[in-house]
Amino acid sequence: MGILKCILIACSCLVWATHAFCVEVKDTIEYRAQVWVDKIDLERYGGEASFKKNLQQMFHNTTRFWNESPNKFNYYFRFVPADELCVYDIQGDKDRYGEFQRKAFGRLDLSKYDFVLFLALGAKNEGLSCGGGGASGSRW
Repeated sequence: MGILKCILIACSCLVWATHAFCVEVKDTIEYRAQVWVDKIDLERYGGEASFKKNLQQMFHNTTRFWNESPNKFNYYFRFVPADELCVYDIQGDKDRYGEFQRKAFGRLDLSKYDFVLFLALGAKNEGLSCGGGGASGSRW
């Protein structure tokens, strides 16, 4: 019985190794997000550390969605938030979201970011917006 167990393990290892080395290697395209969040929302969702952890999970899920769905692209897509959050403060005035959104969607440092994720979780329309860098010619 012991020899059969060893043969089974050896065969399993060979199958795994064959699969691991036959996986097609794709070039990676990374999309880096500059993330803007209101100070009140940041506090509501547990502070900066907790918010960043959840943000990482959201971007991980987005990466998985794009790479696990059937597509005809020959690339691996990775979506990542920047380490530094852009925290803005509307001071409880929902009419101030536009002011900060215009700042966020201004000139974008394309050496660091590819797009802007502007979170306005308490906005009148309960919105969130992707875009940004319009002044840099990279609006989505």
